[in-house]
Amino acid sequence: MGGYRRARRPHRVRLPPEEPGAAAPPGGGPRGGVACASRSASQGGGTVRVLDRYLAGRFWSFWVPVAGGFLALFLVVEVFEKLRLILKYAPRPSDMALFFAARIPWMLTQILPMTGLLATAFALTGLSRRGELAALRAGGLSLRRLAVPFVGAGLVLTAGHAVLQELVAPRGFALAHEIKNVRIKGKSAASLARTTDVWLRVPGGFLHVDRIDPGADRLQGVEWVRVEGGAIRERLTAASARWTGETWVLEAGERRRFDAEGGFGAEPFESLAWDLGVRPEDLVIEDLSADALTWRDLRRRIERYRARGFDTLDLEVSLWAKTALPAATALLPFLGFAFCVGGPPRASGHRGFLAALGAAVAFGLAQAVFLALGRTGALPPPLAAWLPVAAFALVGAWRLRRAEATR
Repeated sequence: MGGYRRARRPHRVRLPPEEPGAAAPPGGGPRGGVACASRSASQGGGTVRVLDRYLAGRFWSFWVPVAGGFLALFLVVEVFEKLRLILKYAPRPSDMALFFAARIPWMLTQILPMTGLLATAFALTGLSRRGELAALRAGGLSLRRLAVPFVGAGLVLTAGHAVLQELVAPRGFALAHEIKNVRIKGKSAASLARTTDVWLRVPGGFLHVDRIDPGADRLQGVEWVRVEGGAIRERLTAASARWTGETWVLEAGERRRFDAEGGFGAEPFESLAWDLGVRPEDLVIEDLSADALTWRDLRRRIERYRARGFDTLDLEVSLWAKTALPAATALLPFLGFAFCVGGPPRASGHRGFLAALGAAVAFGLAQAVFLALGRTGALPPPLAAWLPVAAFALVGAWRLRRAEATR
């Protein structure tokens, strides 16, 4: 037999049976992670919460770097957009740092929907590649049940979105606006509101003011017109007007009355107390965009502008968009789940990821198109804001139901 040595038979190691509540070893193998969770989940009880925590943990482990990457990219784009401002005014680094920091809450409101979808897609792609998704399905868990942790994560993002949009982002936006115009450009705080060439609709007619002095208690170049039956019946012009606390006093002006035959009579005056139909606070035209306002503040602006006779269609679309955007934050993780698992059984990896990404792009395009249609008056503002959300929610539900029926 020379140097021949018979190979030893390998020892077989018998593993003890796993307990339902035992901690799962790392690695995601057949005895770790999801394999144990699927067997435990099929037994019902509190062990299902272990699976929920595992899937939610996978979501948040991807969401943090995705959100950080999006935010960093957003900041880089912002820096390049403001490069001309930086080169022209040479602001202090502290002012620019505070300016960009103040805009971060608003940036988060813009990226939250997409980050939720991408985190869901990355998590499901990893689960599919390691066979964990198939193990969970083999354990008797439905796709609807597996979607619960991702939908819950989307609802958490929605709550954060609402808080940022209504409490944090408007203040940050206003601070950034002030830093840009006052600290960097050197403008006065009073110049942040429109104070020249103001037209207002007032009870019974129109009011035009050439210039509003800071504080809005003194006006320059006043013209007040009373209209009846589509014809001008009275016209007052004054070099200036001051607010006494109760009414306006017109100075150095003329009052003209027109009759039905086209004749008129002129009465010059040095001082005349007259009700212009507005108070000083009604004369300020804000220069802040809709993104810098809360939902309530934007609604008040619409009511004020509508009373003055301004066109409020664009503001109404922005108002309804503020209600639909948090809903989109909740929708996109669900949409990502439905498209990632909604393909053929062996195509839930990269193909599912690309399908989810395509659905997100389609939703973004649809939202932009419908909002544009709303601003042109082709669609009512509520329909323009909410129709894409409702339509893609139905598409996601149909996709998930179809996947459940084919597996």
